[in-house]
Amino acid sequence: MFLKNIFSKDYKEIGGDRGGSSSKTPRDLEHVALLQVSSAIKAQKHIITIFETIGREAARALRASRATVYLQDETKGGLKTQFTCSPDPAGEKVGLLEEKEISRRTIAEKRPVLLREATDFAEFFKYDEREQKITSFMSIPFGLQGKLAGTLSLSIINGKRTFSQSDLELLAIFSNHASIAMQNQHLIEEVRKASGLRKNYEQHLDDLMGQLQSLSGEERRRIDNHIATFLSGFKGEKREAKHLPTGAEGGNGAIRLVGEVTFEDTPELTEKVQVEIENSARRKGADLNRAAIFIPTANPRDLGEQFLLKVYPAESQPLELPCKVIFSNKYGKESQNLRRGMEVKFLDLPPELEKQLGDYLHSLESAEGEGSAKPSPSSH
Repeated sequence: MFLKNIFSKDYKEIGGDRGGSSSKTPRDLEHVALLQVSSAIKAQKHIITIFETIGREAARALRASRATVYLQDETKGGLKTQFTCSPDPAGEKVGLLEEKEISRRTIAEKRPVLLREATDFAEFFKYDEREQKITSFMSIPFGLQGKLAGTLSLSIINGKRTFSQSDLELLAIFSNHASIAMQNQHLIEEVRKASGLRKNYEQHLDDLMGQLQSLSGEERRRIDNHIATFLSGFKGEKREAKHLPTGAEGGNGAIRLVGEVTFEDTPELTEKVQVEIENSARRKGADLNRAAIFIPTANPRDLGEQFLLKVYPAESQPLELPCKVIFSNKYGKESQNLRRGMEVKFLDLPPELEKQLGDYLHSLESAEGEGSAKPSPSSH
């Protein structure tokens, strides 16, 4: 506030006349302009407001007829005019298309452009055919993290004065401030995202703690087993990824079925999944409500969520099985011993539905048993 009060009067005087009637020296103009730009960045104003301040103050300090900030259009390609400032309304459109083309080359060639005099414009303008024309021009690109985002361009229209190399160097300082402003905005957004993620994660942990208190002893035992498996992944020795062979492969591993998952909050959406059921569920009369079921998925749901699982027995109607999430590796580290996914349990299967599923699982075991019991063809 102290510095603002000191410079407020001088700043108004400088903005009054660009033709040189102000008593302020060029150095004074530069100092006030840089103060305004740095103050806007420090105040964390919106990035568009900062761009406007940079363009306006660059034109003021360098006594330009017009300042334009161009930004790259990521959807259509090319450049779009973000901000243009001219003390004379008649100068707002003079040579604007050609100026934009030169600024586009500034981006394409990744270097500043300085056109000092009329002869430098021959490639871009039909110079002699215009009453109002750009007589000197310079443009400098700016960007973020090595990627160019736009240009800061200044023009002198029908002026005797021309831009110099020292003017281009000063414009580079304003361009650097535009890059710094973009970097600040990027960092602020990253902090906000991290803060939001932390709040969501803390809420997730609170929900987990509340749901853990309502779990049965059997469900807690399963979770303890998963935690032990997870922690074992941090030990120093190397482990090879183990494959649980299915019954079809002659092993005693998990039964793998194809299914679809539908959640209550998004009934219109379904996700095709692979369902892994522990092999003991094949036994005749097995309690399927206690069977361990794992669903590998990139989008596991939260602990305690309920959903409908559809499985498709061969030559039969699909079975709609109510389920509940009892373990979720939603935020944890994925490893060889702990895949991304969720463990679920069947939720109070009606006797008839449990019998249909049990018969289907048992039929898989019977079919495999018959296949393995076939006698080998005898040689004659």
